Amino acid sequence: MVSICLVGCRIHFLPSVSGDVVLTRSIFEALNKRHDVTLITTVQKSIMHDNIESLTNLGYDNVITLPSKDTRYLDALACYNKLIDFHGRSRFDIIHLFEMPVYSVPLFYHLAKKIDSKMLYHVFMPATYFNLKSSLLSRFNDTIIVTSPYLLKFFKAKKGPPVYLVHPPVDTNTYAPNPNTHEKPFTILYIGALLPERFPLEEVLSAFKLLCENDPKVKMKIVVGPRPIKRSLALISRLKDKLTDEKLRNRITLMHETLSIKEKIDLINQASVVIFPFDRSITSVVDPPLTLLEAMSCGRTVVASKALSFPYIIKDEHNGFLYARSSVAELFKVLKKAIYSNNKDYIRTNARETIIKQMDTTKVLKQLTGIYKSLANS
Repeated sequence: MVSICLVGCRIHFLPSVSGDVVLTRSIFEALNKRHDVTLITTVQKSIMHDNIESLTNLGYDNVITLPSKDTRYLDALACYNKLIDFHGRSRFDIIHLFEMPVYSVPLFYHLAKKIDSKMLYHVFMPATYFNLKSSLLSRFNDTIIVTSPYLLKFFKAKKGPPVYLVHPPVDTNTYAPNPNTHEKPFTILYIGALLPERFPLEEVLSAFKLLCENDPKVKMKIVVGPRPIKRSLALISRLKDKLTDEKLRNRITLMHETLSIKEKIDLINQASVVIFPFDRSITSVVDPPLTLLEAMSCGRTVVASKALSFPYIIKDEHNGFLYARSSVAELFKVLKKAIYSNNKDYIRTNARETIIKQMDTTKVLKQLTGIYKSLANS
């Protein structure tokens, strides 16, 4: 059996809307059922302090949590030092890094060579490629994994170690249509951070107003976390100001909640349409966003811009809806088409089939296992 050490920053096992946390955690949980796997991670002090009982009663004796530092680079050094502690006591065939700061990669690579391990780096944010030294990733890794075709095309263009596309795992048995949850017709849902590059406020609200003029039954639900990041506070404040408009007041609901998995699935299954109106320049986000995959797995109608890997996953009017140009007119047009489509059942069935065929947890686990074995034997 291949022995694997996963290393990540600020991963915890409590409900979270943060894609990077959920992605790393879901991979660990999938691997943990069949492999000799250890997770070393930092956890933010507030989470460790407020929820220490939840963290210590997980039933995992192979999760090592360290207090998070001021920066991700210091977090990486804390994980590196903990990994050194294992030298001489445990041997790992694979050291699997999740989006650690790129400048820390040579440290881990040299340690891996010292303890006769192979190193793999997992990239799920385009910012890692665009904003940092991708040459370091190519030089100080045995293998690179990316989570989307969009990321794959950039790494394939450079010389370096083998690069594999491994989609994020989706538990399609959990994220599934629920016959006991009734759809609320004409309801648009957005779940995620309220940031200008993810939710262009003026554009979305203007398109929504046009929909309301056409149909008084249309409503929108916007769900953000209870502790929004600082960058989103201004946009949340502007949204609250907008909701004083009588045309929007009773039509848009803003929720500040950390959702449990069940609550999230219920919200998704109640929605007519789940939207992802991202700006095409966005890079600091997990690609593809996990909520998109979860919504498709639940057999919901999704509407997305042509950002990131959306055009690779969504085929317009086959398993969802895409719109090319960022404008009120385009968004209004595609939302109207999605809400009133006569092919809803066909599109929703195809959406779920897309996730089952490409991203079901069992398929992703099989692919990862193959990469680990190939790397360990190389």
